[in-house]
Amino acid sequence: MKRLILLILAILPLTALAQDATFEKLMNEYSSKPHCTTINISKTMLRSMGVEMGADSVKAIAIEDSSLIEKAKTQIAELVTAYEVVMEVNSENERVNIYQLANAKGETTDLIITTISANECVILYIKGHDIEVEDATALFNF
Repeated sequence: MKRLILLILAILPLTALAQDATFEKLMNEYSSKPHCTTINISKTMLRSMGVEMGADSVKAIAIEDSSLIEKAKTQIAELVTAYEVVMEVNSENERVNIYQLANAKGETTDLIITTISANECVILYIKGHDIEVEDATALFNF
């Protein structure tokens, strides 16, 4: 039993790396499509913007092609399988979800925020250490 627990603890950091690689695949896929925008902000740029949080990078994909949104919803569902849903907001025509992935210490290392409507899909991916959900609002208020 101890070996199993040690094995699981050893593999947990690898799941975070796998999520980063999977999101990177999405970034590559949508960066070449029309009506899609990808954004990659480094830790250095975040600090120069005055954003102080545990983020090492922030990446985003904005899809404004309604024909791609169903595919994106499927890809998001696959991406967040290891994540915990920490918030869901559903209104008439828009859905916002916040997902987090924590390390063995309980610190959030990955945060994914999705906003999906009929004509737009935005995926925000924050990678770092000890990220607070409320810190993500600093990105919108810089």
